[in-house]
Amino acid sequence: MSDDLGRRLHRRALARVAVAAAAGSWRPGGANTPVLEVVYPRLAERPVDAYGYRLLELALQRSGEPFQLRLTDETLSSRRAREELAAGRVQVLDGGISREAEANFELVPFALDLGLSGLRQLLARRSLLPVLAEVRTLQDLKPFRFGQGDEWVDTRILRAAGLRVDTSQFLNLFRMLEAGRFELYPLGAEEIHAALRQHQSLAPSAVVVPGLALHYPLARMFMVARGHTRLREALLRGLRQAHAEGAVLAVLQQQAGLAPLLGPRAQVPDRIVRLPNPELPAVYRQVPASALHPLVRPLTEGAA
Repeated sequence: MSDDLGRRLHRRALARVAVAAAAGSWRPGGANTPVLEVVYPRLAERPVDAYGYRLLELALQRSGEPFQLRLTDETLSSRRAREELAAGRVQVLDGGISREAEANFELVPFALDLGLSGLRQLLARRSLLPVLAEVRTLQDLKPFRFGQGDEWVDTRILRAAGLRVDTSQFLNLFRMLEAGRFELYPLGAEEIHAALRQHQSLAPSAVVVPGLALHYPLARMFMVARGHTRLREALLRGLRQAHAEGAVLAVLQQQAGLAPLLGPRAQVPDRIVRLPNPELPAVYRQVPASALHPLVRPLTEGAA
């Protein structure tokens, strides 16, 4: 066999392995390697094609493990999804990290959003924009009232910073903002514009405050039930491989809310009020600074 033919056959073999791995059918440990059965929750708050599910699929494909991935038949709330994860009927979900999540589940130390979920832009009634244009510091924000979800970790972070927070359910917060029950409704920079477009009818006078944001250390990570070490390690291995290939960034750049924050022409607010996060779990420090957006890297100096 010529060297050239040998090289061509070798490349074809590698291509077949790559295709098999991408399909979830390659078994590096042999035919007897148990298949990872992975059930992911169909969430009411996030569409199926959101980056969480897409990165889960990508991580499993790059992990080298045989797997079968499917969604729950039923649409679940975030609370119900965590209950199903604890009960073993769901194997993995992604969400904002907290000490409570770290205590109850095994977190995969990879920031799916590059740490950008801690960048919170603000909804406000249009009439308040002239006043908000003067905000520069935490002290400037203290006269305002904020609206947040009942069980959001963000609620505890804002209150710990000395800010006044009213709570309710996600959709009702739009109505409360419009009614003047509070002045500011922070949401993730990656979701705020889409959320306002979808629910503008509930708060006709609401706009995204230009040039102003909050930031605190936070990230979305995969969570698996305790004892599912093989799945946790497979996801971490796959995510690291995909990140090294640039595939994680490629997925995030396809998300309408995240794309403006990525790349050389990133649209980052020029006034960012930084808050501490007393809810930050230890696992956040395991994320290498190189795997975080430059905006949040200064807050993790010394990360492994």
